Amino acid sequence: EDVAAMNRLLIGTVPHDHWEQRCRRQDGSEIWIAITASLVRDAAGRADYFITVIEDISARKAAEERITRLAKIYRTLNNTNQIIIRVNNRQELFDSVCRIAVNNCGFCLVSIECQQSESPELINQVNYGAAKDLIEQPELKEWYQILQQIIEPVREGNHYICQEIAANQLFNPWSDNFQRYNIRSLAVFPLRESGIVRYLLIIYAPDINYFDADTLQLLDEMAS
Repeated sequence: EDVAAMNRLLIGTVPHDHWEQRCRRQDGSEIWIAITASLVRDAAGRADYFITVIEDISARKAAEERITRLAKIYRTLNNTNQIIIRVNNRQELFDSVCRIAVNNCGFCLVSIECQQSESPELINQVNYGAAKDLIEQPELKEWYQILQQIIEPVREGNHYICQEIAANQLFNPWSDNFQRYNIRSLAVFPLRESGIVRYLLIIYAPDINYFDADTLQLLDEMAS
């Protein structure tokens, strides 16, 4: 965008230009900036130099993205409630919930795992999302071993969140898989049947720090 904007200024299409873009710092973190540029010409009308003002708008962008994210999750909650009323078949319900969450919110993957009472092993019930191959590969047993280390609070009825997968050593064995599918955070929620946690709802998100307090409140309500 910056090259195109400079070209517009050079050929005189616009007297000045303004655009926003996401950039990456040397440490890997991201920042949003707003750029305003104008071209100063000499007495003969030839391009002399650019005046450019760069503003950090990360806070504003974060607030806008948060509002948009909460609106999408709230719509997902409403759609899920409607499905619960209409659907009697458990598998159809699980399929619908995962599909709605991915389509509305843009999650990389949403899966539901069955927590067997007589065994610590998990049994996958449904996967939906662009990263569904993640749960369908031969190395799945290794991922379930990692999950076993984090789901104890979920068995007790609490959610588990990891706001930055790349910074959590627990997920190192699967870091390449997460990077391949752009999964940067995840959350696990308990799904109860007759008051007992029988299933786990796992949401894989494309953004770091996706699961803030308001987001978790809505997702907890959806899972309940």
